Amino acid sequence: ITEEIIGTYQYTWSNDRIIMTESDNSEYGTFIIYDGLLQKLTIGSTYHNYSYNTSNRVIRHKSNFPSDNNIATWDEDKLISSSSSFKDEEWTISNITYGKSCKKGYFPLMHDLLVDFFNFESSHEEIIFIAHPEIVGIHTTQLPINYTYTNIFNNNEHKTNYEYEYEFNNAGYISKITERDRTYITYYSFTWK
Repeated sequence: ITEEIIGTYQYTWSNDRIIMTESDNSEYGTFIIYDGLLQKLTIGSTYHNYSYNTSNRVIRHKSNFPSDNNIATWDEDKLISSSSSFKDEEWTISNITYGKSCKKGYFPLMHDLLVDFFNFESSHEEIIFIAHPEIVGIHTTQLPINYTYTNIFNNNEHKTNYEYEYEFNNAGYISKITERDRTYITYYSFTWK
């Protein structure tokens, strides 16, 4: 996987590790995998640890920041809610409504619903979860049609509602996702190989 949002990053998978390197081939981060699931991610002096339920769904993320606490709740393969806190800020994803499920492939944007759960510094650290959601237990065929995102900072609450529409290719895979909130419409296109 190569991403060119802020430079180029390469992910190299070898046994129980995924090494993320920058365009100059310097190591950026290391993903430690055990039994097919991400257990620890190290980026510089920051580390992230992950816990899973008996269905191998990520349920907890903790980093070496003392106030960092992130919890996800699942009902089988449907994310029900997630909550995160970091310093003086809190995030909650809730009221997730699902429509149909995809016949082939999976919902490739589940990491977006858990965006603050992972607390990454920038998007290039989580881009691998689009292609390999199974390493953090977020691989699901369930398709959300809307959810509510709440951000609380300094006791000020801000809610945003997101809605999704889907298009499928002839083989039954998701080819396009339209995401709407009150301000933006974002289009995602996917090619499955």
